[in-house]
Amino acid sequence: MKCLILFLGLLLPLLGLARQVQTLALPESPRIIGMAGAFVAVADDPTAGFLNPSGLRTLTQVGYDLFYGSVTHAGPDQMGVALSNPGSDKGQAFGMGMWTQGWTEKRQPVYYVPYTGTSLDVTSTTHFGLVMRLPYVSSNIAGVSGGWKTIGDVTFLQTFESFRAGASIERAFGGGSDLVPRRLRVGGAFLSPSSGVVIAYEWRGNETGKNFNFHYGTSHYGAEVPLGGYGIVRGGYIAGAQHRIALGAAVGNMKAGMRVEGGWELPATKHGETRWVLGIGYRI
Repeated sequence: MKCLILFLGLLLPLLGLARQVQTLALPESPRIIGMAGAFVAVADDPTAGFLNPSGLRTLTQVGYDLFYGSVTHAGPDQMGVALSNPGSDKGQAFGMGMWTQGWTEKRQPVYYVPYTGTSLDVTSTTHFGLVMRLPYVSSNIAGVSGGWKTIGDVTFLQTFESFRAGASIERAFGGGSDLVPRRLRVGGAFLSPSSGVVIAYEWRGNETGKNFNFHYGTSHYGAEVPLGGYGIVRGGYIAGAQHRIALGAAVGNMKAGMRVEGGWELPATKHGETRWVLGIGYRI
């Protein structure tokens, strides 16, 4: 009996730590949420700077996105800002910004992540990208160390007239820990130059152990349909351990100017967390 009490006394604090500690997740804007996360092969807005900067050279406008999102079932909130500049034929495209996780809710731990992303053009249609993240963990939980650690993500994008293939490896090199997981994303997207319709797919795999061994995590299917020059509707589906539905919309000047966006992701069954994101963007 004494051994059982001692065992429980040692186990309960560890269980409490497991409940409180959240891993660092890449932020997802209203557009990404609305398209069920199928973005790695699209990569044509300011958020490409941290998700797939290979697409920065395909942008045609300078712009920014500012967004805030939260999750039910005690999930952490996220707030982020993403800025991008496609550069010129002789200049270098870049993206930069920052996001936080759990900051407005004063969670433990809280993440602060400034980043910068850039692209390398192998040919006019083949692009590689690099993201440098500097995550700082602020925590009062024993065993969770803080401090800045540099993390590098490597990305790829191959473009054709109406089709793109993209991939990324998060934490491909640099520091990291179990709080910053490694993930592989691979996808394809059809983009209609005439109508602006986007249909995308993304496969995500999580690392098993070490040495870049990835196992299947989720499949993401997303679509985006413009409504003239002043509106967009989005939708998608996520297949995995839990099936989820995504919806989204944007209202404003889609060509150049301000836009307001929202995204909503919910379980296909009665159980599971619900996510929502609201944001504003501007294109010059």
